Formats: sequence, structure tokens, C-alpha cells
Amino acid sequence: MYIVFVAPWKLIIIAITLVCTHALITLIMDMEMREKGYGLGKIHTIGIIICVLFGFFGFIYVAALPNTKSKERLEKIYKMLDKSRGEETDGGDD
Repeated sequence: MYIVFVAPWKLIIIAITLVCTHALITLIMDMEMREKGYGLGKIHTIGIIICVLFGFFGFIYVAALPNTKSKERLEKIYKMLDKSRGEETDGGDD
């Protein structure tokens, strides 16, 4: 059995690369949460903490969050449809 020795400076470079990659992916998840409509609230903070501490599982958590902006848009569309249906029924009785 051979023991492979790695120069300490190589280990430092690998560690710095891993930390920078993890930080970059966490920033991407931060932008994704903001695009989904989670501002600087409680869910946003919890999501970032989970991403930093648990890595891959935090990224899955962020990906699984529902999109609040599209939900709000759908609610507006439903309200507009209800109003237009109400106007159609009111106008047909004359």
C-alpha cells in the first residue's frame, strides 16, 4: 500500500476552489429565490442558511419553492375573468 503525499499548497488551492464554487452556487440560489418572489423575508433567510450549511439539499429546497410571482399573476387573471363574466351576464339582461 502506497501513501500519496500531496503538497500543502495544492490542498489549499483545492479548498479555496471548493469554497468559492459553493459560495457562487449559493449566490445563484439567492438570485433564484428573489426571482421566485421571496424577498428578504423569513423563508429567504432560511433558504440561504440551508444552502450554506447543507449544500446540495439546500439547492433542492430552493428549487422546490413555489413561484409566488406567477401565483399572484394567476390570481389577477382569475379576478379579471370573473369581472368580465359578470359584465357579460349583466349586459345580456337588458
